[in-house]
Amino acid sequence: MSTGYGYFISAFINKAQSLLDISNIVASGLKFKDIKPLIMYLNLSSNDISKITSVTTNTIKRWKSTTQIGTLAAAYFFRIDRTLEKGIELFGNKDELKKWLNSSNISLGTLPRELLLDPIGIELIDEALDALHFGNVI
Repeated sequence: MSTGYGYFISAFINKAQSLLDISNIVASGLKFKDIKPLIMYLNLSSNDISKITSVTTNTIKRWKSTTQIGTLAAAYFFRIDRTLEKGIELFGNKDELKKWLNSSNISLGTLPRELLLDPIGIELIDEALDALHFGNVI
């Protein structure tokens, strides 16, 4: 496990020791290559990335590894990364979390993975992980 913040986004791993550091990294901008490991783990489509970034899918298809993503999108990707980090700690590894994210969940009403694409949905995922941590079934 890394120190600092983040799990998939290298710009946060071992570089941020406080939320102020995160704020500075987000404000200075993330590049597409920084979020690529998270995108690969979640198998996000161009449509999924479009929902998160508020950029058209055609624009996303033209992104290069050095393309800067917007500040709000960078902050949201941080939020996703932080939630995934919590899930990996809870489930013990990335594979077990991925199984849970891609399994139908009656309590959440959908696949948890789908909720990661929405700002309110990610709060539901975070609450569900907290509930599981304390022994509730979600």
